[in-house]
Amino acid sequence: MKKFLSLAGAVILAGTISQALTVTDNFDWGAGVSGRTAVTSGQSIAGLTTQTGGAVWTTGQGVFCGGSGSGNGLLDVAGVVNFGYVPVSGWSSEVIDVTVKGFFDAGTGTLPGIWFGFQQFAQNKLLNRVATDKLFVRLAPNGGITFRSVIGGVTNNAVVPPLSYAPGELLTLRLSVDAANKRAALMISGESDSTAGTLNWTPSSPPQWGAFAVNQTGGGILMLDSVCVGTQKVLPVYVFAGQSNMAGAGGNVNELPAILQKVQPDVFVFDGTNWLPLKPSDWGGAGPEISFAYNMQQTLNQPIGVVLHAVGGTSLATNWNPEIQGNLYAELVGKVQSARQSRGINIRGMLWMQGERDSKDQTMASAYAHNLGVLIYSTRRDFNFNSPGLPFVAGRVNPPTDKYPYVNTVRTAQETCAKTSYAWINCDDLTKIPDGVHYNTAGQVELGKRFSTAILNLQ
Repeated sequence: MKKFLSLAGAVILAGTISQALTVTDNFDWGAGVSGRTAVTSGQSIAGLTTQTGGAVWTTGQGVFCGGSGSGNGLLDVAGVVNFGYVPVSGWSSEVIDVTVKGFFDAGTGTLPGIWFGFQQFAQNKLLNRVATDKLFVRLAPNGGITFRSVIGGVTNNAVVPPLSYAPGELLTLRLSVDAANKRAALMISGESDSTAGTLNWTPSSPPQWGAFAVNQTGGGILMLDSVCVGTQKVLPVYVFAGQSNMAGAGGNVNELPAILQKVQPDVFVFDGTNWLPLKPSDWGGAGPEISFAYNMQQTLNQPIGVVLHAVGGTSLATNWNPEIQGNLYAELVGKVQSARQSRGINIRGMLWMQGERDSKDQTMASAYAHNLGVLIYSTRRDFNFNSPGLPFVAGRVNPPTDKYPYVNTVRTAQETCAKTSYAWINCDDLTKIPDGVHYNTAGQVELGKRFSTAILNLQ
């Protein structure tokens, strides 16, 4: 069977849960309503063959999840509108995440595309021009995106860059709505591209939304694999900091294993303002966060977040010293604080790849043991509310001794640090580029794997 389009619930915005979310299963595909087509196992429509049939929808504990995740859903090739909905109530002060998975191949009829979002009436199509409160997303066949709210008669639009994707490509669409703070966030990612946007609305009155709905229009094909609607969960986040090896200076995205070159839709990177799906091609280097995030997400089987702040040629003695104001450490703290303000997060670990610069200077190298202890203490104070058990993993540096004469002093400091929940990883056998300092792509991939193993052991 062709690949599925995936529309999945974003974990982007922060909010306070004050009342229970109530959802009801009403995705009654093929329930005898004109224009709906039920999918059964082995059914072939327009060249697509389903693997399983009979959508399985379940509810419980304030979270609605529909679909077994193995290929059931809806196909429509009749040129009519198909829509399903989940009534939702009791959520005006909660942050709601939506996850929908499926396959989309657009048609050419009127307003073709996929529409999904919240609206006032459960059994009213999102594209219906009836003046009701709504917040919706439309993904058009050409990748164009409409992200709009109509609340109290006032329309607000967000600018979202188009998505480059091919019919039959796996996509992930995520929507997170914070009605109390009058904002929503959207992320859409394919296998090689992603896009995101934030929508703010102006009316002071709360929106009159009663349901989450999905439409397919224009005679295309929509196969839903699963739908999840629920309150936002706290995102586990890992912080990466250090020098050029942490920034992936010696790595090349095009040399990564194929699975790591793709967008990771369940790994979110904070860019200082927004949470975006991890997309390796967004930056030139290929750092350890790519393989680390892949391994952690696969192991934990849940979305994770990454905060990365790394600059080549910087020292712990000055640039990363928490006792000096206005330096890189201060920038990192500010970035983590901004990430915390943007949504609910829990810092689960700190990854540190640094020490080469200090290895050039005897005074800096001699102070490295003390400065590393101060850094570990400060990250636990500043990132995780004075948590003494926040895991901290350092990569033991190994630059050439002819250019870095005091490297053994730094290495000894990294090896002998006695802080609790601290570990160092061996990097001596990681492959490098010809300069002898920076790890090549294979070395960076292995570095990320070792970081993930060490973090999991400490957790």
